[in-house]
Amino acid sequence: EDLSIVKTLSTRHISLKDIIWYADDAYPDMNKISVQSTLPQPPADLAHRPSIGTRMCVADACRRWLPDCLKRLNDVEWSIPLSKMTRRHVALRCLQATIRYTENNAVQHLQSILDAMYKCVLDDDAVLQQEVLYTVELLGRFITPEHYLPLIMPINYEGQVKEATSAEVIRTGGADTNKRFPTWFSASNTQTRTCIIVVFDHMLKGALEDVKEVEVDLILRACAMEDLMDLDQPPLLRALLNVLDDVTGICHTRGWLCDGNKFDFKIFCNLLMVGSAADSQIQALAQTQITALSQFATGTDNGIYNKHFAAILESLYATFNTSIFENLLLHAGSIQAQYTDLIVKLFCTRLADIQYMVDTNNNLRLFT
Repeated sequence: EDLSIVKTLSTRHISLKDIIWYADDAYPDMNKISVQSTLPQPPADLAHRPSIGTRMCVADACRRWLPDCLKRLNDVEWSIPLSKMTRRHVALRCLQATIRYTENNAVQHLQSILDAMYKCVLDDDAVLQQEVLYTVELLGRFITPEHYLPLIMPINYEGQVKEATSAEVIRTGGADTNKRFPTWFSASNTQTRTCIIVVFDHMLKGALEDVKEVEVDLILRACAMEDLMDLDQPPLLRALLNVLDDVTGICHTRGWLCDGNKFDFKIFCNLLMVGSAADSQIQALAQTQITALSQFATGTDNGIYNKHFAAILESLYATFNTSIFENLLLHAGSIQAQYTDLIVKLFCTRLADIQYMVDTNNNLRLFT
């Protein structure tokens, strides 16, 4: 890493590198942040961009206070005398100011910031939780998905998502060298996975216009992971539905839903899987999103079923998923009458597979 740019400013003149790194004319529209800060002390006016000099000074000095600031976010709650804000609230406000001044150079500390956000995004303190979401979206306005996707959902050398539950991210440099951080696929509890998905959802909301087609495909493949899809955990499924809703909006705005990537088909399959949960609220949310997807893709409320019914049945021949199949038949209505032959064929194929497994187990018993 080239640290020459953050030397003491009083000993040199501003160079071309300073201009390239810190004087980028592109400043994101802060009105697109969907979460509002609720702390008693209002945040800084994001419409006003700090000057290049102050941004350079903060980038130089933030290494000194940022680790302690992130540590305070997860410390035991301590009140401040004569103040309506707690120490954790103040630490969050300091982090927001740091992000505002460092802008896209906050990527140098991205892994540590994300790790701190995971730990407090679902905190019992509703004010703190709201402020964390505001901070995450603010960070997402400056950091593009290509920087945080490898940290949240790593890929292997062939460009496939790592399906191993032991996938980790190793940060190099600084005090956290060789420290292991949780990812979308890491072997962590449901609460941690939910926190990661919630943080990712709001990072994505901050950079909807920067998402690329290949990144949408990666997100949809990650959402379809069976290890992640715990149908007995409504908070996790609700977070997944929020991510799928963001992806649907991105694809509709960019005109990617019905192109060669078949994103409408992939989103539809994911929604069918989530919608098979036992929780009635999750079922209703999934069905609402399917209706919206159908309106985008076909112009009707149920046209998506007719468009992809046969394709889903064909895919189930190779990899049968009971949740998708049951939810598809439950909501397809009269459309399934057109595909009776395919449904019967699929039933026969599955019964033959089951009978083969039964016969194999019976034969194996002869050797025991």
